[in-house]
Amino acid sequence: MPAAEHLIASFVAFHAGKVRHDTIGNWLAGLAAWHALNGAAWCGERLLAYVKRGAKKLEPPPKEKRPPVTLEHMHALFKFLDLKNSFDAAVFAIACVAFWGCRRLGELVIPSRGCFDAVKHATADTEVRVRTLPSGAKYTAFHVPWTKTTKNAGADVILTGNPDPSDPITALSHHRILNASIPPGAPMFSFLTNDTEDGWAPMTRDWFLERCNEIWPQNSFSEERILTSWRLKVVGSREPF
Repeated sequence: MPAAEHLIASFVAFHAGKVRHDTIGNWLAGLAAWHALNGAAWCGERLLAYVKRGAKKLEPPPKEKRPPVTLEHMHALFKFLDLKNSFDAAVFAIACVAFWGCRRLGELVIPSRGCFDAVKHATADTEVRVRTLPSGAKYTAFHVPWTKTTKNAGADVILTGNPDPSDPITALSHHRILNASIPPGAPMFSFLTNDTEDGWAPMTRDWFLERCNEIWPQNSFSEERILTSWRLKVVGSREPF
């Protein structure tokens, strides 16, 4: 330190055409701040400016925005999922909790079988508190041990009851009753099945999305509405219930 300008410029040139110009700018800002904290001179001048200009011309197009999950999606799930089926009940509960609780999917389900981590994922024996306010409104809460923003501090998932078919309290309660015999230490949204030796399986991200995408394109949603990830349009807090 300090890093030579030609070294910094080579770094930018290597990533030109691979990442957006804003990303390169953020990287350089962080690198410049690190130099400042260590009392080192920052050597990003004319050569770096030229390379940055060239990188901007080569930047890839922005990622296409993913379609949001809306109340219409939720109603389609309620109508066409078989809620007497343990797998579908788990799918619907996850969807309702993620939608109304405005949670990331990774906070509720595991990425794949064998990737369960009790440090990051809620288990079947997680305490789910149900309360009734003086007004008569119900809410429920449970803790997830890890989120993308709070890391190991986790967060409380707060769900308020509502009269919509996708009421998260009803959906979560139904899942927990129908899948009551899964082991206490299993992932929270595991489901009973005859397809495994243990008689149950953990819900994975891909299984959840695949089941949703089996329903949505066939019921008033075009092929473009197939989701490869879960993006919420935060309507839960604005619905007039």
